[in-house]
Amino acid sequence: MKQLFVIRASGGSYDDAWESARFVTDDEEKGNKYVEEMNMRRQKAEVYEREINEWLNNWRKNNPAPMTVQPVEKQYERWAPNAKITQQMRDARKRVQDDNARARVEAMKPYLEWNQRAIAAWEDWKTQNYPQDVLEDIKNNLQETFWEIEPIEWLK
Repeated sequence: MKQLFVIRASGGSYDDAWESARFVTDDEEKGNKYVEEMNMRRQKAEVYEREINEWLNNWRKNNPAPMTVQPVEKQYERWAPNAKITQQMRDARKRVQDDNARARVEAMKPYLEWNQRAIAAWEDWKTQNYPQDVLEDIKNNLQETFWEIEPIEWLK
C-alpha cells in the first residue's frame, strides 16, 4: 500500500485556533519542500510585518494625533412615566439628540482625518518598499500560519 502524507496549516491561539488539511500527496520529498517553502514565506512575512508596523508606530509618534474635545451635549427633556407625550415633544427631543450626534461627529473629524492620513501614508510606504507577493501573504495572515507534513495512518 502506498504511503500518503497530509500537509496541514494551523494558526491562531486559544479561542481562535484553527487547523486545516490543505493537501495530500504520496511524494514525501515534494511535500517537505512545500512545507519548507511555506514556513520560509511565513518567517519572511513575520519580519516584514514587524517592520511595517514599526514604521506606522514611528509615523504616529512623529505625527501625534490631534486632541479631540467632546462637545458639551445639550440636555433634552425627559418626561414622567404618566405624562402625555405629544408628537411636538418627541420632535423637539429628536432635534436635540440629532444635534448632539452631529456635534460628536464634528468633534471627531480632526482625529478621523489624521488617521486617514496615517493609513494613506502607511499604504504608500508599504507598496513602495515591499513586493506585492509579500504584502499579499501578510494580508492573508501567512505570518501566523504554521505548516507541517505528517503521514496518514491507514485503518487496519
